[in-house]
Amino acid sequence: MARADANRRRPRHRGAGRPERGRWRRHGHRCRQRRRAGSHGSPRRLRKAAATGARIASLCTGAFVLAQAGLLDGLRATTHRGLAGDLATRFPSIDVQPDLLFLEDGGIFTSAAAAAAIDLCLHLVRIDYGAAVANTAARLAAVLPVRPGGQSQFIETPLLLHHAPS
Repeated sequence: MARADANRRRPRHRGAGRPERGRWRRHGHRCRQRRRAGSHGSPRRLRKAAATGARIASLCTGAFVLAQAGLLDGLRATTHRGLAGDLATRFPSIDVQPDLLFLEDGGIFTSAAAAAAIDLCLHLVRIDYGAAVANTAARLAAVLPVRPGGQSQFIETPLLLHHAPS
């Protein structure tokens, strides 16, 4: 009986048909360990990509990863408004612009929080494929087609309260 149990095939997945945490699988292939973010030389790979002329962009707090790799030294960058002070403190060689939605400096793009990340992505689509494609993508995502990167992250605007008719 013990021998039959030992020869029985082990399931590929734990739980309700989902892959194990930290693993991925391709159809018909064995599972391989997925690399964790920040390990296995990620800063080195980013520097190599930048040196080969690849477009580098960070969304929201991804600016910290680029800063750690040294790609933002001497450049202007932005990040989530609530963490811009931390970025400036930890990496004093970066000119942190806490009020911008997104910006490009030295061929590296950085964006503020989640909505600004969408704006940056639409900007990149506009650069590569033109305004018509970017406008279609914006319409499908139900967002404004153009919000310039120089626009402030935070605008103090009172909300109007609408009362239901009596």
